[in-house]
Amino acid sequence: MKTYLIPLGLIASFASLSAQIKVAIHETNAIAAGMSSRPDGTVVTSSTETWNNAIGQTGSSIILSDTSGSATTASLSYNAGFIKSNTLGWESQSQDWVMMGTWIGFKQNESLTISNLPASYASGYSIVIYGDSNDGGTRTMDYFIDDGTNTKTATILDSAYFNGTFSNDKTVVITGLTGNSFTLTGNPNSSDSRSAICGLEIISLTTPFISSFEADPNYIQPGSSTTLSWSTFNSTHLTLNPGNINVTGSSSYSVSPNSSTTYSLTASDSTDNSSRQLTVHVGPERPNVLIFLIDDYGSMDTSVPFAYDQYNYSGTPLITAFNHFYKTPHIASLAANGMKFTQAYAMPMCSPTRVSLMTGQNSPRHGVTVHLNAYQTVDNKSFSIKTHRGPNNWRYLGMDGTDVTLPQLLKDTGYHTFLIGKDHMSHQQNPTAIGFDVSDDGLVKAPVMTSKTNAALENAVTLGNPFFAYVSYRDVHTAFYNATDAIGDYSDAYNTNHAKFATMVESVDNSVGAIMAKLTELGVAENTLVFFLGDNGSDSPALSDEGWPRGIFFDDFPMRGKKGSAYEGGIRVPLIITWATPDSNNSLQQTLPIPAASVEHDMVTVEDLAPTILSLVEQSSPTMDGYDLTPYLRTEAGTHRPQKILRHMPHEHRSNYFTCYRESDWKIIYRYHIEESIANSETHEDSAYESFELYNLASDPNESENLASSNPEQLLKMARAMAQELNNSWGSHGELWPAHNPTLAEKPTRNLIDDPFFIDFNIGSRSLVDSDLDGLTDQQEDLDANGLLGLTETSADNPDTDTDNTDDYAETRLGLDPLDPNERFRVSSIVQSNGSITLTWPSSPGLSFDLHSSLDLSSPTSSWNIHTPNLPADLSESETTINIPITADRKFFSVELKP
Repeated sequence: MKTYLIPLGLIASFASLSAQIKVAIHETNAIAAGMSSRPDGTVVTSSTETWNNAIGQTGSSIILSDTSGSATTASLSYNAGFIKSNTLGWESQSQDWVMMGTWIGFKQNESLTISNLPASYASGYSIVIYGDSNDGGTRTMDYFIDDGTNTKTATILDSAYFNGTFSNDKTVVITGLTGNSFTLTGNPNSSDSRSAICGLEIISLTTPFISSFEADPNYIQPGSSTTLSWSTFNSTHLTLNPGNINVTGSSSYSVSPNSSTTYSLTASDSTDNSSRQLTVHVGPERPNVLIFLIDDYGSMDTSVPFAYDQYNYSGTPLITAFNHFYKTPHIASLAANGMKFTQAYAMPMCSPTRVSLMTGQNSPRHGVTVHLNAYQTVDNKSFSIKTHRGPNNWRYLGMDGTDVTLPQLLKDTGYHTFLIGKDHMSHQQNPTAIGFDVSDDGLVKAPVMTSKTNAALENAVTLGNPFFAYVSYRDVHTAFYNATDAIGDYSDAYNTNHAKFATMVESVDNSVGAIMAKLTELGVAENTLVFFLGDNGSDSPALSDEGWPRGIFFDDFPMRGKKGSAYEGGIRVPLIITWATPDSNNSLQQTLPIPAASVEHDMVTVEDLAPTILSLVEQSSPTMDGYDLTPYLRTEAGTHRPQKILRHMPHEHRSNYFTCYRESDWKIIYRYHIEESIANSETHEDSAYESFELYNLASDPNESENLASSNPEQLLKMARAMAQELNNSWGSHGELWPAHNPTLAEKPTRNLIDDPFFIDFNIGSRSLVDSDLDGLTDQQEDLDANGLLGLTETSADNPDTDTDNTDDYAETRLGLDPLDPNERFRVSSIVQSNGSITLTWPSSPGLSFDLHSSLDLSSPTSSWNIHTPNLPADLSESETTINIPITADRKFFSVELKP
């Protein structure tokens, strides 16, 4: 199958710009301004040629300039029946996007007329129509052009949104026109939808013109060939590069590039020329990748059990009331065909998860630490907590073009990349800016997601490249509604909203099933690796704001927390990875065999998905925090990523201003604002607790027994581990601490003063804890109480900070530097001429020592004889010296510092 690929230019490099007239339609002057302010278009190059900007739904006798900027005799009048800008922010993208962002619609007698074309067009001209109805769906758009001598017809089969590449579902060329005026009309019947026009070009056929340039296939394996083919008009010479190959008289040429290559076709005559370019990608056979991301979808929102009585290979699933309640057979089929991860973590909120999925980074590093608000401001509109605000430097506008992203890295290797559905990663750029060839982003219901995704899959398979499909559902986010395609009985729902929520869950499952069926229909299911996950914990109406199941029917679910929470229910999500159709004979699956119905209990995170996918194409990125999960998928023995998870949300939401950290079975939560919520008796889930919470998830999976007071030793150990992990996670946006808000203003003037992590040693018995048993309390070693090892601090986790074989407390007592390995407790000896020996060692006044001796080294020092007990330190020196007569042939001594 063939496709039009126009990645680097549709009509360009003409020597005679006066042979073209170009028109773009815009709804407002503000949108039209993008045509001149964004000189980075690939087809629209208004920095070097003039486009006529027509504003509004109608226009009369608009004098047209040619592309050199000279006024012509031609004029434009039109009376459209409809005008629409898509409100997707395309006016801030390249000029191509600006032109395609607005369309006028025609049917029946609604028309567009160009009158009095210059005489140079009398020998013939072509018209290029750009049309996109901007509704993301499919539409048949017929065009009729009457130039007074004959009527020409053409059709655009519009599908999905414009994706940055002009293909035959967005543009059509009509040739053979000679009249000095023409009238263009659209679909002929009153019941028809309108034919869209975003822009048009009128090109004199005295100029060479390339109407198509394509590759079939566009992605090939090394050693394979592909055929380049083209259609041209009015040229006397054709040249193909690289190689300066003369292809005059031909309409195709076979090439066998050894690596990805950009080809340029130039059509010329004695005075003019035009060029088109395309890239043929060369690489090994690679899998397609499909990610299903479900909004606000937690581990309990499916018939598939993700809770276990113990998270190891002796564990058995806990089939709960939620699992019986929801109807998700297609998601269950994914789990039956592949691997289920029972302890997978996302971020507490959606935007941070989405950016982590694209970058492979934890949120403290990429800087999007909470959802992007609708106001595009650093602070939300209102808050219930007045004393704190979010960090000064968090990326409240989202991604900004500085990120190394998964779709761009895949695109660079030849993948066709597309996003369908919810974006919520940036207020300042379209997803195409991070590597998506197609971005059909919008908040639509699951059945619409199905049709959009299936259309995009058809297009991707036609292109022939391996594809990366990111299918990002708006469901099951609020507001809840009754999904019309759901047929399940939800009479046992906790309340009406819960019943609506359940229909949305079923609708998403139906959509997943339909998309999987489409992969089979297109013949690519065996080559497609599928990832299914939620973007944060559940927001189910069957969970209270404190994260507990409501009522008695669902109270058997062994997990606490929901969306925005620091508890497991707020950050644990379902994750399934599977081949769309398992096939042990498939060569791709043989390199990554995933056992059916397999279960992995190790902790994994959303940051792991990008490096996992990149490993399939032998790519990596040093900017990523995540780990490659393919060893798990191959069921290789062992643990393949550190069993620790850090989550940082320095903002107000359900769990307000918190950092949490899990290592093995231990989990700690730190809250930055707890004093305020206690004082005001607020109803947040954390209002009954102090700054720290400590849980052992092996014995307490629903986090109901806070061990912070009863186990201060483990608390302080985890607090330091969390502080160190967070310190290692900061990125180029700096330390993203919550900020004090002393004026209590709703939107205070920035910068505010940070409220960093702090260990209050004055609570309970923390001041007495000596974690490393070196004789110094943790408080004495962590002097600034920030959990980090400062330049002048000794370690609370290592009794010998400078590794000189003398513990920190002993060195401190002896007046030595516990941070300098060259200063340590050692005994020097000098043999005197009279046969005695002088021993010297460092000391401080007030200390005492026992001097031990032995005639050999065969016995342990603990059994040596005490030669001199309670030897006091020298009161005036920093060393103690003793002279000992030696009567034996040899003798060994040791000095012990007494407590």
